[in-house]
Amino acid sequence: RHIGSLPVQSLGVNHLISNGDQARLIVWSQRPVSAQLYLGEKVTARDVWGRTVEVQSVDTANGPEQRLVIDKWPIVIDGIDARVARWRMGISIEDTRIDPLVGQTQELKIRFANPFAEPIAGQITVLAKSLLVDKRRSGFELEGNSINNINATLQLRPDANTASAPIQLKFTMQGDRPVSFVVDQEMQIGTSNFDFETRYEIDANNRLLLTIHAINHQSIPLNFDCMLLVPN
Repeated sequence: RHIGSLPVQSLGVNHLISNGDQARLIVWSQRPVSAQLYLGEKVTARDVWGRTVEVQSVDTANGPEQRLVIDKWPIVIDGIDARVARWRMGISIEDTRIDPLVGQTQELKIRFANPFAEPIAGQITVLAKSLLVDKRRSGFELEGNSINNINATLQLRPDANTASAPIQLKFTMQGDRPVSFVVDQEMQIGTSNFDFETRYEIDANNRLLLTIHAINHQSIPLNFDCMLLVPN
């Protein structure tokens, strides 16, 4: 049965088919790309002629992942974890914008769908070293065959730019078969009405030169106060 497509850009064009707990993924891309993500515990791949395609197992800080190269000829991937694949398809950020507040915690609303009859519980962590002060884990529980919002707590770094930035959502599912997987998303820091871009360099006299570009996307003028904070 055709289930849909995984929202993973590095997989290119992909289609998930399932027969109960068993799932298979068919992928191809107009240009060669390298994909790395968790697909299952025992993943194998072959091309349309039945020849084996190399799948590398990679141990990462987020758990085990698989890496393979995808090009214009379709690749059939077996051993797909159907639970994780369908969970991926039901994850989205409800409100992608957060306020550029320094020193305060905020909540990122994540919409999560559990397509299975059994309830699930676990933890979610927002990963973005250049944006967040630390890693904050938020627990959640979700009933079977339900959709709900999960609030993930985060705190921005003082030097986080007001712009659209990539983030990762790490899910750790509890139960008889604990599993971890990461979902790539994007988050808008600040309003879409304006952006700030900062650059710095050290000149020949060992002075710090900081350049700030303020970009106003509106037709009306805006005024800002800028304060430079240098700890220690």
